Amino acid sequence: MTEEKQNNPSFAFKSIPLGQSVELILDCAQPAKTGESRYGTWNLWFGMVNGVTVTEGRKPNTKEISNYSGKVIFFPATKLNEKLIAAANGNIEVKVKVIKTAKETQKGLITEYLVEKLSDGRPVESSVTPTETKLINEASALKKQGYDVTLDLFIKASQEPQYENKISIERAKKLYVMLE
Repeated sequence: MTEEKQNNPSFAFKSIPLGQSVELILDCAQPAKTGESRYGTWNLWFGMVNGVTVTEGRKPNTKEISNYSGKVIFFPATKLNEKLIAAANGNIEVKVKVIKTAKETQKGLITEYLVEKLSDGRPVESSVTPTETKLINEASALKKQGYDVTLDLFIKASQEPQYENKISIERAKKLYVMLE
């Protein structure tokens, strides 16, 4: 993962001019990796772009590349991340158009990104559904925080309403071995 991240330039949504849009093909149905920094939660995605400005390298040695086409990494803000997950709907290679707009609030103008789905992509060939991935990711996060996530606790959690009764007890037992 780290190797791939270093080889792909980074696309920043803030580089889209106001009122303009960018088309992306999402390589994943949800963030490839999620983490925490001092600025909050970050979500790493991979995708394909055509004719956009990207950044290569790490600060302070970054270099801007204009009119780039190819694979990129990107870190959408929380609300945009949610919209991308919804647009992907569990599929990969979904083509989306992200439009940068501004809306006026009591605090002034705020940037808003609208997501328009242009194609459905194709189902993930993985045997793990988005709902199952959500359970695994949440349990894994608890383990990283020092909680002891036992098989019994994992099975009990799999039957909670947020997993929409889509995970059987037998399937939860198989998923438990995927925990990091």
